[in-house]
Amino acid sequence: MVDRCDCRCRGLTRVVMRLWYYVISNRERNDNPMKAKRITLKEVAQKAGVSVPAVVQAMNGTGRLKEATRRHIIRTAQQLGYRPHAAAHAMRTGRYNAVALIHSRFRVRSLYSPALQQGILRACCENGLTLVVGQCSDDELLAEDHDLPEFLRKWVADGLLLNYNAQIPEKLIERVAHWRLPAVWINSKHATDCVYPDDFGAAAMATEQLLAKGYRHIAFVCYVHGSREVPLHYSGKDRFAGYADTMTKAGLTPRHIQPQLGMRGRAAGVFSAEWLRREDRPEAVITYSAMEARCIVHAAMEAGISPNSFPVIAFHHAVVDDAGYELPTLIVPNEAMGERAVQLLQKKLAEGPDCSLPPTPIPYNGIANSHLIGAKQA
Repeated sequence: MVDRCDCRCRGLTRVVMRLWYYVISNRERNDNPMKAKRITLKEVAQKAGVSVPAVVQAMNGTGRLKEATRRHIIRTAQQLGYRPHAAAHAMRTGRYNAVALIHSRFRVRSLYSPALQQGILRACCENGLTLVVGQCSDDELLAEDHDLPEFLRKWVADGLLLNYNAQIPEKLIERVAHWRLPAVWINSKHATDCVYPDDFGAAAMATEQLLAKGYRHIAFVCYVHGSREVPLHYSGKDRFAGYADTMTKAGLTPRHIQPQLGMRGRAAGVFSAEWLRREDRPEAVITYSAMEARCIVHAAMEAGISPNSFPVIAFHHAVVDDAGYELPTLIVPNEAMGERAVQLLQKKLAEGPDCSLPPTPIPYNGIANSHLIGAKQA
């Protein structure tokens, strides 16, 4: 059961998100002389230069319109200030033109960055969709007497964006598949209907760039989880695998610098200083996250190792620039992932419950500050 406080928060979230969409979709109405009049589908069709059935298809996400045509129609409708009668539309089509973004109450299971939010919101606006955002307890989603299709009607949504990234309850995966729900998993890997960053490809790209600069003794560093622990997120394996695969293809031996148990803070700094003092210290490193990069940079500077001669490439959600200077960074493509998740869900809604989409990896957009990776010094 959801407590009263949670219901209030959820209700407030819905109100805020719907208000946001209303403002965005009607931002140009203030200068429109027709704003006092309800705009009709026919007027939208005339302005867009298409037929009324084409406007209906674009608004409902149905038919076989070209993507450019559909977006042109939706943009025209927004410019004119067209607002469909929500209740009448739902009764006529069985669709709310809304999607629900679901998070777990356990923070470790649902990472949610501002960039991901921006991508989802932009795609919803472009597709004429309302976004409903909320948290759910596992008890609510997994209760034996809980009807998941009824859950969609309760949230007034046509489909689900499932932002569950780690420690996903197996029963939740089974129930979503059993009910053939229109749903897309975000930032987690499944057999179908999922979108996630291509961490394997990004690690391979970073390794290739270091090899091209003349480095051969390259290590992958991870402190977030230890060698005796199972990574919570798929990226824990994929980032190392992409690096190791590239090293092996180059005829080199991969090296994984990792404690037995995960560590942070002072312990991570001490561990960094220990392996940096060894004679077999690597020439360059790729780190699982910004946390390891910061520890390594500070330890290297204290040991008198110049950052210019010891490249550190980090995975992070933004450029790592709080270690005293900027670092080459593989920026996780959260915004593109959010946009693509909405597009995939729209496709599933258009094609019906039997639509099953292949996993969709989102490529990284290069390495930020790659110019800071200097050639290996002789």
